[in-house]
Amino acid sequence: MRPLLRRLALVLFLASLQACGGGGSGDGGEPPAAAQALTLDATLAGYPQAYDVYDPGNATRAVVFLHGGMGDKASFAYKLGLLTQSGTPSSATVNWNWLAAHRLLAVFPQGQHRADAPKATTWSNYVMDSGADDRAFLAALAGTLASRSGIAAVHFVGHSNGGMMVNRLWCEAPRAASVYVALAGPASEHFLAAATPCAPSLQRPYLGIVGAQDDVLQAKGHWSDATWTITPVLADTPAFLDPVLIGEWAQFQARVAAVCGENPTLAGAVTVDQTEIWTHCGGRLEVRRPLQLDHSLGLPEANGGTSLLDTVVDFIDAQNAP
Repeated sequence: MRPLLRRLALVLFLASLQACGGGGSGDGGEPPAAAQALTLDATLAGYPQAYDVYDPGNATRAVVFLHGGMGDKASFAYKLGLLTQSGTPSSATVNWNWLAAHRLLAVFPQGQHRADAPKATTWSNYVMDSGADDRAFLAALAGTLASRSGIAAVHFVGHSNGGMMVNRLWCEAPRAASVYVALAGPASEHFLAAATPCAPSLQRPYLGIVGAQDDVLQAKGHWSDATWTITPVLADTPAFLDPVLIGEWAQFQARVAAVCGENPTLAGAVTVDQTEIWTHCGGRLEVRRPLQLDHSLGLPEANGGTSLLDTVVDFIDAQNAP
């Protein structure tokens, strides 16, 4: 009986240590597995836009991903490699490992469309018109995400017309997020007008990436031009307000001069893996031109990793953003 009593006493002693905090993950053991959660079609009061949330359970920052014109939230998640299958997301198809490794909460809003352009799901950014107040919605969404437990920062990433919306937010709502990234989506020429300049009260870090072979933006062979014009095949829809954009390089030069007084030159690029990279203002402003890529920038990546997202997150991390 005595050995049995001794074993029972030992069990009770260890249990008492754990109850008092003497055991568990605090002593170097593995913490409990994070609780993954997928939320589809959440909404904010007063706004028509729905959004999906991919929560790996350990996120310290949120990234809002804006799809391109005529796109949708699930397709963009698939193209970025955050879903392993196209179609309606499910917990079984989310790339939880990548999200958990980067401690990232991924949020995908759905762009709206005007009644006279039902297929033109997009964003109101002076290039296109979604029929909704996307600036107010995205600022409100960022505030909601920032209030979540454990989320220390919110960042915006957009592709094509979503990138053009990111540029509008950089100019007009700089306090909504900490870092802004536009993939094949420079700003509208709206900000070249004297009455409506891009003059934010706070100049946030910005990364712009445009492929050298981009025929949608008609940037191919026109990298240093002051403006680019979206190909008429796409721009011929009632949702388009103005197809003329500020060239990414010209925009970069102007922003660098305004932010830190430096003078970027074409010869100042560093080429890495067939990508020309210009970095200024202590790394806060950066432009990349992948020499072999077009408007898609290599997407979709669902079956080939998330290299584009890795580039984006590396830039965010370089800003010391959580």
